[in-house]
Amino acid sequence: MTAVTAPTPVNPACPACGKSLVKREGKYGVFWGCSGFPLCKTIVNIRKGNSAC
Repeated sequence: MTAVTAPTPVNPACPACGKSLVKREGKYGVFWGCSGFPLCKTIVNIRKGNSAC
């Protein structure tokens, strides 16, 4: 029998440099930040579901 393993989540790639993005939490909420920081300062907002403005 072979062991069944759960798939490992894959972080999205940075659109600017191609390194992986990591989930971070800042003053204004959660966002994806480049793992190449401080050389690459790309951030991508994570949108929450149906949030009221």
